Amino acid sequence: MSCKAEQQRGKIRIGKNGTLFQIGDEGVEVAWYRVRESGRDILVPTAKEIWDFTIIKIDILIEGCKLKDFLFESTLVQQCLVMLVTGFEVYMKERYLEMESEGREPNIEALTKTFIKRQSVKEEIADYSKVTGISLFKSILELRRGKGLINFQNWEECKTAYNKGYGIKFGEIPDLKSGILNNIQKYIEFRHKIIHSKDNMTMLNFDKVPPDEPIFAKKEFIEQVRDDFIEFGNKLHSVTILTKS
Repeated sequence: MSCKAEQQRGKIRIGKNGTLFQIGDEGVEVAWYRVRESGRDILVPTAKEIWDFTIIKIDILIEGCKLKDFLFESTLVQQCLVMLVTGFEVYMKERYLEMESEGREPNIEALTKTFIKRQSVKEEIADYSKVTGISLFKSILELRRGKGLINFQNWEECKTAYNKGYGIKFGEIPDLKSGILNNIQKYIEFRHKIIHSKDNMTMLNFDKVPPDEPIFAKKEFIEQVRDDFIEFGNKLHSVTILTKS
């Protein structure tokens, strides 16, 4: 449970042990925090706070591109792209978990039919839930050393999970800029190439040129990537918030 009551001298959060924590103070902005007690986390940032901190770090790195050395700039842009996709994955998974704790009931049956085909895996989830004392829903996302059964960096799995679990369809998010969903998928593909390809990725779409126009790892490109992720993240976050009737 978390409390988002805002005060002039920072914001108040309630830890898992019931303790009230003040985050920030007058004139003091805190971008990241974590509190541990007896080896376990009792207070961690929300999914949105984690994502916003990723954007802060990306903005700092983009400023470094002003040095205008092409090798430095392209290397920095590639690193920013990897960080953005990784941060996006973390946000999508953590927000997915948060929605249940905020009172939004996930469709376990639909998730099970889609992502869990084998009886042995269903039994694994039930055993994990019993041992840890967490819900079946959280077990689906946290078993196997926290990896879970849904890969939120896989666009199709992520899209399907939000649709089946909460009825949220990415293509129906209100006021979403045209083409942005295709862009996000493209950025995820670029990230995989940067990590796994043996090629020099200063041209991110080298394998499709021609006929496609080349996309270079430059400051202007990563600014667009950042803006697209912010656009999608903010619009998605709005529809994940449970409105009070």
